[in-house]
Amino acid sequence: MNTVLFVCTGNTCRSVMGEMLLRHALPAGSKWVVKSAGTATLDGIPPSANVRTILAEAGVPFDARKTSNVLTRELIQDAALILAMTRTHCNAVMFREPPPPAPGRLLAPFAPARAQKGGGRLFQEAGTQKAREFYSGQGQVKA
Repeated sequence: MNTVLFVCTGNTCRSVMGEMLLRHALPAGSKWVVKSAGTATLDGIPPSANVRTILAEAGVPFDARKTSNVLTRELIQDAALILAMTRTHCNAVMFREPPPPAPGRLLAPFAPARAQKGGGRLFQEAGTQKAREFYSGQGQVKA
């Protein structure tokens, strides 16, 4: 249960970027598994072209096989940490039955203040370092 789950609406932009950025930031051999899902999507939709462009410009590898995933009970139950893009997404996780074993958290408090104000590109710039501060290669969330 060393899974971090990013959640947004369609799983074609925000949560995909979170997934790819964190995967890139984790050290080789990390025990963390990083996934993403959407609250109102269908399985199999490719990520937006903008996501691929932004990640490429930042030097973050993009898995061409990545497509959208519907938020399921199984994904929620398997997650050690759930990072939601908005309070609505967080509520979609927290009010499921059975309740999730991991707390659902908004992503914003995890991102540096300048990234919160500056949008996606600033999140990418600062987010990699911030992710390293929160996650270790031993599969433990740092407080």
